[in-house]
Amino acid sequence: MAVTTQRTTELVPVMRERLADLETPVSAFAKLRALGGAFLLESAEGGERMGRFSFIGVAPRETLYFRDGEVSINTWTNPDRDPRGAGWLAAYPAADPIVALREHMRGYRRAPQTGLPRFSGGAVGFVSYEVARRFERLPLARNDPYAPWGLPEMVFGIYDTVVAFDHLRHTLTVLAHDDATESGNAGRMIDRVFAALDAPLPSLATAAQRETTVTANGTSEDYMERVRRARELIAEGDCIQIVLAQRFDVRPAPDALALYRALRHVNPSPYMFLIDTPPATLVGASPEPFVRVENGRVVMHPIAGTRPRGADDAEDAANELALRRSEKERAEHVMLVDLARNDIGRVSR
Repeated sequence: MAVTTQRTTELVPVMRERLADLETPVSAFAKLRALGGAFLLESAEGGERMGRFSFIGVAPRETLYFRDGEVSINTWTNPDRDPRGAGWLAAYPAADPIVALREHMRGYRRAPQTGLPRFSGGAVGFVSYEVARRFERLPLARNDPYAPWGLPEMVFGIYDTVVAFDHLRHTLTVLAHDDATESGNAGRMIDRVFAALDAPLPSLATAAQRETTVTANGTSEDYMERVRRARELIAEGDCIQIVLAQRFDVRPAPDALALYRALRHVNPSPYMFLIDTPPATLVGASPEPFVRVENGRVVMHPIAGTRPRGADDAEDAANELALRRSEKERAEHVMLVDLARNDIGRVSR
């Protein structure tokens, strides 16, 4: 892999805390998204399981894109903070985008400081399923699923300005970073964030009923044929699990925050996200994290099988017992644990 020469940036965290009992992560995100390149990682209120923190990031220092074997770096959201100027800074070939991201992040070092939130800056973005072919022996897709939208295979913003909501203490902490070339900018960035938070809530779009056109990437017959073929491949031992995706194209597209709020209402989850990384915005929710690496320890905690909540404790207990005794659900869970163990074994020492 060829890489560009990169200076090592020593980052010094600066943070300011205040009471947040009259603010929510969603209202704060609505005020801050105009700063550019914003993301929201939320433990949604009302969920059965709720994490302690929610996080908002804005104005990444730079953004890494990967497509067609090339990494490119852009400062489109942050031209006034980078002495190199706005726009595309570099492009270089890369066989493995994950390795390229890791190497790029080695160019940043943070001065040690206690009392930081669990997440206080770093790379936030997405890796598409198609990236698997970069490090697995897999054939290329017959049709590039991202071609109609010009989407990269991987996008990560490098964030050093983060707002951390502590749901236990009902506080928010705004954290930014200085480096040797921009002393004082962290304080100015924190001032900008607080000024935006103190401003009135902007008018928000809603996910109201309206005329839309919904187009699927295949018919029901096409999908059932793929199900039939997937079952054949599993029975033949070529694979042990296949997740068949189906895409729906909705026109006109709803406002991303309105869509997120609607999802949050019908499916409040401990792990919800809205990531604005042009040329796309990602919205989603999950009851579990896929993988966590912390202090040199990797954890995967797969969940399999669901049952509805009962009307009372007795019905809840009966549903739980039925779930535990289900041969199908137990088999799926064992399979997921085996897959997780295999993945961890490939990267652990």
